[in-house]
Amino acid sequence: MSNRAKLESLLTLVNSAAQEAIAMYEKAGGYVPSIDSTEPHPLDDAIDQVALKSTIRTLEGACAQLCTTLAPPSHTAINLVQVYDYACVRVALQENITNILLDYPKGIHVDELSEIIKVDSKKLARMMRLLATRGCYNEVDTDTFANNRLSLILHSENPVRHMINLHVEACAKGAAVFYDSLKDSETAYSYDPAHAPVMFANNKEGITGTFFDWMRQEDARRESYHRSMRGLNGIMGSLAVLTRTSLGLARQLTNV
Repeated sequence: MSNRAKLESLLTLVNSAAQEAIAMYEKAGGYVPSIDSTEPHPLDDAIDQVALKSTIRTLEGACAQLCTTLAPPSHTAINLVQVYDYACVRVALQENITNILLDYPKGIHVDELSEIIKVDSKKLARMMRLLATRGCYNEVDTDTFANNRLSLILHSENPVRHMINLHVEACAKGAAVFYDSLKDSETAYSYDPAHAPVMFANNKEGITGTFFDWMRQEDARRESYHRSMRGLNGIMGSLAVLTRTSLGLARQLTNV
């Protein structure tokens, strides 16, 4: 198969996967949600999202392969490392920006938001704009931001927010010393949980034990972790097994 034919196949995959996802949204709620919407779509909270997630994985994979193939290698290589979204999300979580924006459905100017959370307005504007370009928050006017479908996931009452927080805090802390832990004489060849990268970082602060020992040391941290596990059910679609088991049992009973 020629390279052009491979690209055409990827384009076909992108189109077919997108059409499948559109059909799923229309079947579940009668419409496809807008990126700027602040109202949940029925499919957002559906227990069984297995088919949608499978389709989206195909869409993401085909899009990524297309971009990597067609973009100059230097462009793709720098994109692998020039990703600071997580740092901006961390600020949004720590300052509960999504919660604040609920009081400003038409948007709040970054200068006013800056006064509320005590973060420099120019730095805050750049951070919010980066997240908006990623589809998290909506820049309704110059330097004026509002919530959207994606940013609402960061609300303090959403359990998925706690899984996101686990990644921008603990996981990012371990990622920063990942290479160091691979080269350190004590941890390089160890599979002891006490030598995991996040604990390698914690050791430098005098904290020992495993990740779970560390989690137990602070009530708020432990509670956030527990809530993150609830969020993981929604992320992974774990409860879909109940739906599929029920369907399977129904089919068996029907065929008896």
